[in-house]
Amino acid sequence: MKINTYTLVTALLVPAAVLVALELALQNPLPGKKANAAFEKSGEFGPTTPQVSTYDGTSLLHQQLPKQDVENARWTDDGNYLVMTGRNSEGHSPWRYIVTVFSAADREVRVIDDSEGRPSCISSDIRCEGPNTVVLIARSLSQNVPGSNDQIIVKYVLSKTWPRLKKLARQSPL
Repeated sequence: MKINTYTLVTALLVPAAVLVALELALQNPLPGKKANAAFEKSGEFGPTTPQVSTYDGTSLLHQQLPKQDVENARWTDDGNYLVMTGRNSEGHSPWRYIVTVFSAADREVRVIDDSEGRPSCISSDIRCEGPNTVVLIARSLSQNVPGSNDQIIVKYVLSKTWPRLKKLARQSPL
């Protein structure tokens, strides 16, 4: 039986590409253990306004994230933090991602930024471990070249990191 190489490669790659695309797509709404998150975008590329409500309908957050087009979001395993990654909606620094964290207990959004020596996040991928540890892909800046291949894995235990994160100025949605 003769198999066309093109057909075989297509049959193997197309399903894999669909799985990758599905994995990176923003789940909207995004249910958590304690609350539900939904995301509204202003136009095709943001900025994004997350809305977080408890399951009894109490609103915890309805705030526009200035200049952030959220591409991915995950609740930590304990349901206390909503981690969001996205690109700058104005097109600045297209190689890096903005990482924002919402605390259900504090009802506020803070930013994991690289201004305090933290490595720059270069992927929208978010993994969670344990009750409130988030795992992100960053770059070490050892080569100081945007988009270079010096990727590293960074972990933040949010219950410990939260007090040191930069508060995001509160803006109401448009």
